[in-house]
Amino acid sequence: MNRSLKKFLYGLFYLACFAGIVFLFVRPIVRVAPTCFDSIKNQDETGVDCGGPCVSCAEKNLLPLQVLQQYTLPLSSGQSTLLFGVANPNSNFHATSFTYHVEVFDKNGTMTEQFSGIDSLYANERKFLLEPRITAQFSNIGNITVTLSDTEWQSTENVAAPVLSLSGITTEVLPQGSIRVSGTASNTSGNTARDVRLLAVAYSKYGSRIFASQNILTSLLGFQSTSFTIPFPTDAIFQNVDATKTEVFISSR
Repeated sequence: MNRSLKKFLYGLFYLACFAGIVFLFVRPIVRVAPTCFDSIKNQDETGVDCGGPCVSCAEKNLLPLQVLQQYTLPLSSGQSTLLFGVANPNSNFHATSFTYHVEVFDKNGTMTEQFSGIDSLYANERKFLLEPRITAQFSNIGNITVTLSDTEWQSTENVAAPVLSLSGITTEVLPQGSIRVSGTASNTSGNTARDVRLLAVAYSKYGSRIFASQNILTSLLGFQSTSFTIPFPTDAIFQNVDATKTEVFISSR
C-alpha cells in the first residue's frame, strides 16, 4: 500500500472518530423534547400521548360530536329557518361548549352566507338546534352544511345534568294565521338548569314539518315548574297545521 493511500485511509478514520465524538456531545442538545403530540409513550404518560402531563386517556379517546338530520323549513313569504340535530355519543363526558358553523350555498354551489353559534351537550344527549339567521330566500338555497368544532369536555363526575320534563302541551290555532304552543316545563332534579330552550315543531295535516319556533327561559331552579308559551310568526302555512301533532323539546346548557 503506497504512502498516499495510507494517509487517505488514516484521514478517513480520524474524521469518523471526530464525527462520532461530536455526535455524542451534540445529540442531547438537539434532541427534540417530548410532547403530547409525538405519537410516543413518554414523559410519564399512561398511554400514547395521554395521561400524566397530557390530557387524560379517557378524554383523548372520546368520540366526536355528531350532526344528525337537518331540515330547512320555509314560510310562504320565502324566508326560512334551519332545524338540525346534534348528539354527544359519550356517556362519561359532557360537552360543556362547542361551536357550530353553518354555511349556506345557492343552487350554483356558491356560498352566500355563513355564521356560527355556541352551544353545549350533556353526556348521551341528542337535541335539536334552531337557527333563524338565514337571510336567503328558500327558493335560492341549494344546500346548507353544519360542522362542529372547538369542543370543551367535562367529566360527568364533576357535574350532574338537570332532569327536565314537559306536560300539558297544547297547540292553539290563532285566527290571524298563526299558532301558539303552551305547556308546563319542570325540573325534577336538584340542579338548576340554565338557558332552558323550549323548541316546538309544527306539522301539517299531511304529516310534514311546517315550521319550528322556540322560547328560552333564563333558568329553571331545582324541583321547579313553570308554564310557557312558544309563539310562531303569522303566515299562511299555518292554515294547514295539525294541532295534535306538534312536537316540543326541552334542553338546557
